[in-house]
Amino acid sequence: MLPVAYKGWYLRLLTLPLSLPPLLFPGHLSRSAKLTFFDDLVQHGNAVWLDPKAKQRCLVLWKSATEWADTLYTWALDNGLRDSVVTVDEVILGEDSAGTELHGMHREVFERAVKVLEAQRRAK
Repeated sequence: MLPVAYKGWYLRLLTLPLSLPPLLFPGHLSRSAKLTFFDDLVQHGNAVWLDPKAKQRCLVLWKSATEWADTLYTWALDNGLRDSVVTVDEVILGEDSAGTELHGMHREVFERAVKVLEAQRRAK
C-alpha cells in the first residue's frame, strides 16, 4: 500500500493485494472481497481503477468527478479564465491555484473532471 497524504482530493492510493489499513478492512479479507469493495466504489463514482485490466491500483476519491468539475469551473470563473486556454500544470501547479484544493491535484482526477466539463459543454 502506498499512503498518500494530500489535501483531501483523494484519500489514498491503494495497491492490491497488499494488506489494507485495519480501519478500512479489519481482519483478513480475500482478494475477491477487496475487489468487490473497490469495484463498488468505482461503480458509484467514489474511486477509479488506475489499471482497469489488472485491478492492482485504485484511486479512492474524496469528491466525485462531477463535484471536482464544479470546483474547477468555479475556480476558472473566479479567476477570470472563462474562454481562456490554460494548461494542466497551470491549474494544478500554478500560482493561481495555490491555496486551493485544486493545487497539487492528482492528474487522473483532473482529467476526469475536465471530461465531465467537456460533456457538459463547459470546457473544450
